Parts: sequence; structure tokens; C-alpha cells
Amino acid sequence: MEKLNSNFIKKFYDKIVVDKYKSNYEYYMWFSNRFNWERYKMNFHTINFHLKNIEFKTRIE
Repeated sequence: MEKLNSNFIKKFYDKIVVDKYKSNYEYYMWFSNRFNWERYKMNFHTINFHLKNIEFKTRIE
């Protein structure tokens, strides 16, 4: 049995994501059905609301 550490968890999670989402995680996470789309909109509007008065000079993609 492999030791439960961050590397093990990363490998495990990466395998699940590839198996389940076929490397199209963002689409399935946010747009694959109506519930996910509504969740995306809610998150988007909430983040915009809280960050609207903050000026960003750089960003991380």
C-alpha cells in the first residue's frame, strides 16, 4: 500500500479527473448540465460582486 501523502493524493485525483472527464474538466465542471451552469453563474456573479472595486495589476491564469 502506498503511503498517504500529497503526492499520492495528487496522483489519485489526477487519475479520477482523467477517467471521469477525459481531460475536459472545466466543461464538465461548469457546463455539462443545467445545475452546473447555474452554479457557475452564481459563482461568477458572487466573485464579480466582491471584486468589482478592486483594481488588479496582474493576474494568474
